[in-house]
Amino acid sequence: MVKLGDRVRDVVTGYEGIASGISHFLNGCVSVGISAVAVASDGKIPSMEWLDEQRVAVVVEGAFTGMAQPSHATAGGPRESHPTESPTK
Repeated sequence: MVKLGDRVRDVVTGYEGIASGISHFLNGCVSVGISAVAVASDGKIPSMEWLDEQRVAVVVEGAFTGMAQPSHATAGGPRESHPTESPTK
């Protein structure tokens, strides 16, 4: 199973990078977003490539640890506290 920060390789094309995102879908599909580890020869930052998890092999576990893992207290998304009343129209 791929974890954020792992160095991974696409087993079909050989493309390597860092697992920067993981998406879980209702149908059970898991996709891994792979970020390049270097800028392109033209100086541009390559886009993240999204591949099915079955197509991705872990090369080095925990290869990238440069960013702190977000906590639920500071990350965006759902919160434990919800509004007690619905907004009025």
